[in-house]
Amino acid sequence: MTEIKIKRVAVTGARGFLGRHVLDRLHRESDWQAVAIGREEFGDPSILKTLLQGCDYIVHCAGVNRGEPTVVESANAELASCLAAALDLLPARPKVLIYTSSTQERLDNPYGRGKRRAGEILATWGRNKGVAVTSLVIPNVFGDGGRPFYNSVVATFCHQLSHGEEPKIIEDRRVPLVYVNRVVGQILDCLQAAGPAAASMEIRPDAEILVSEVLRLLRRFRSILLDEGAVPAFGSRFELELYHTFRPYLGTAALEWRAQPRSDARGTLFEVIKQVGAGQVFFSTTKPGVIRGNHYHTRKIEKFCVVQGEAMIRMRRIGTTEVFEFPVSGQTPAAVEMPVFFAHHIENTGSGELVTLFWSNEVFDAADPDTFMEDVRPQNMPVTVGRPGFTPPSQQK
Repeated sequence: MTEIKIKRVAVTGARGFLGRHVLDRLHRESDWQAVAIGREEFGDPSILKTLLQGCDYIVHCAGVNRGEPTVVESANAELASCLAAALDLLPARPKVLIYTSSTQERLDNPYGRGKRRAGEILATWGRNKGVAVTSLVIPNVFGDGGRPFYNSVVATFCHQLSHGEEPKIIEDRRVPLVYVNRVVGQILDCLQAAGPAAASMEIRPDAEILVSEVLRLLRRFRSILLDEGAVPAFGSRFELELYHTFRPYLGTAALEWRAQPRSDARGTLFEVIKQVGAGQVFFSTTKPGVIRGNHYHTRKIEKFCVVQGEAMIRMRRIGTTEVFEFPVSGQTPAAVEMPVFFAHHIENTGSGELVTLFWSNEVFDAADPDTFMEDVRPQNMPVTVGRPGFTPPSQQK
């Protein structure tokens, strides 16, 4: 068995948004041992030196994003200087140092100037000491656990919408946004890369989007989740990642959606999962001898799966007389699809309660249900019971 060589990496800013995500990812990697260094440890050179001891790799995420302008500008440069000074006290230099900068380093504002100066300090130190230093130029990062009014406008909107506050747009401009998982993946790639690292690497945004559009998407997520108990439709991977970011802000109480029962003489039906544009999952209980269905659809896909009890699923193409039967059981669950233009029903043929799981590619709309009543076995129509495996009409002679 090949022994895994453990690589030791220090992550500064470990209590911050990006630093926490970097640590989480490294903890999932069997060949990395991560050392967490908070911004507070920079205040004591001896503590900082002790934590950095034996680390061949450094990921420098510590920084100051908001605050009094002169502090923001000076703090980032000071953190870089403190890191370089502590590394100089070690008996051995690290192999790689990754500095998480920002696209704002190109701007003439306190934060941009501070990030730019910090990068210059670390790059100079790396050249003088023979250490590979890579500066990752990162756009606005969003993701789970962002700090509102500090990390990003996404975090601020998520907090406000989940706390009944009304977000305000100060300037509706396009912002480049990148999901935190993508940034962390790039950092890991840099750590694992063989050979010398690039002096500077720019991480491309996942989306460049108007601030108002971000707010519109988040409002839609909130409405569909809280008012409808459904999962929104996602037009892109970016929208899905924005949803992942927003969901935790609603708290754990909002994770539960109580299925609304609809009961009649046949049994009870519960809608469990609904996703806009992708359908819904529901289940029903059915009493012995009772039939559910006797209708057909013209556009809707459905699948039935018995999870408890015994049943017979029957279907017949409208305009024909052959009925196809599918005996099903909770002992050996199987999903049976209902084709369009096939009248279908399910009958509880057992002695106990039948529990059936259903999936449809549409969320039920009472105003447009695409459901047309028709008996699978009409009383006045002679029918032939067929076996599954019918010939499609297009192939019939």
